[in-house]
Amino acid sequence: AILAASQHASVVTRDFVLSLIPPLVNNVSVMQELYVLGLTECNLSESLSEHVNLIATWCNQYQNITYTNNNKIEWKRFPRSKTELVNMCITDVTDIEESVWS
Repeated sequence: AILAASQHASVVTRDFVLSLIPPLVNNVSVMQELYVLGLTECNLSESLSEHVNLIATWCNQYQNITYTNNNKIEWKRFPRSKTELVNMCITDVTDIEESVWS
């Protein structure tokens, strides 16, 4: 949900990611999954809060960007064994579970 929401932001800031956490944590289906795992909303909120800077950096580097050297990744094309640097940009985020059941 955080990655999908960040897809529409021109710049993803720490505050933007923090603003996405409460609605996610209070989502009924998320709560049900947390209880099955023996976790609480507070556990999820704390875990996400610890990674806010990393999430924001990743989103800014790989989503809604123009190609720069900042988004190059190592890519190995098979069957060749040579690794090359290629530009990478995430253009869409799909919730796999919802897609499978739809």
